[in-house]
Amino acid sequence: MASRVILETKERFHEKIFVAGFHGVGYVGFLTVQHLVKILGAKRIGFVVMDRVPPFVRTRENGIATPYELYTAGELVILLTNVPVPHESMKDFCEAVAKWVCNQGFKEAALVGGLDSKTKKNDEKVGLRVAATRRFLEHKRLEEPLLEEEYYIVGPLAYLLMFFEICNFPALAVLPYASVEYPDPRAATVAIEFFNRYYGLNVNVDELVRKAQELEEGLKQLESLGKKLEESSKRGLPGTYYI
Repeated sequence: MASRVILETKERFHEKIFVAGFHGVGYVGFLTVQHLVKILGAKRIGFVVMDRVPPFVRTRENGIATPYELYTAGELVILLTNVPVPHESMKDFCEAVAKWVCNQGFKEAALVGGLDSKTKKNDEKVGLRVAATRRFLEHKRLEEPLLEEEYYIVGPLAYLLMFFEICNFPALAVLPYASVEYPDPRAATVAIEFFNRYYGLNVNVDELVRKAQELEEGLKQLESLGKKLEESSKRGLPGTYYI
């Protein structure tokens, strides 16, 4: 299966930073890059296509949103995956993207994923872990702790890190702790705040915080309803609530 990058512009990428995130744990990667594209007012500059590209598009104000799009904002070039990458195309897709990044003069790659919050130690104060290629670690110092060796990264993030390591390219993966049960906008704010610190950005996270609060309130209401149903069941009362 052939995957390839198609550009709408002749833009040069020397010293740019490639950013990508996917629909993994807590959808953290997707939520982060989606927020960056929106808040930074990023401009679409291209697409990634494959032989078996998923047949999903949607309308938007200025045209059609396709499954895999490239955007630019300042020094960032952002891969926005509007739909998950199919498992059967994942390796080919990531290899094509990694080779394109390595050959275009990019300065480094910053990837975003989620890390199961159940792996967080009780005394751990930081909200994320990081992973990086040898080339990145040779030239950069990170205050954030590395992901422990006993844990594996899987999916598109793993493929990209593997291919970046092979081509000796500096790449970093930012892994905030996140829920595995539902999308986690609050974890995405941790990733955005890392980008703000590390790359000198000023991306507002108020919208992500609001989404997180709405989600948390909805979960509390479901939990409360569940307790009421359980209590009524114990008392032998009808167990149907209309909301």
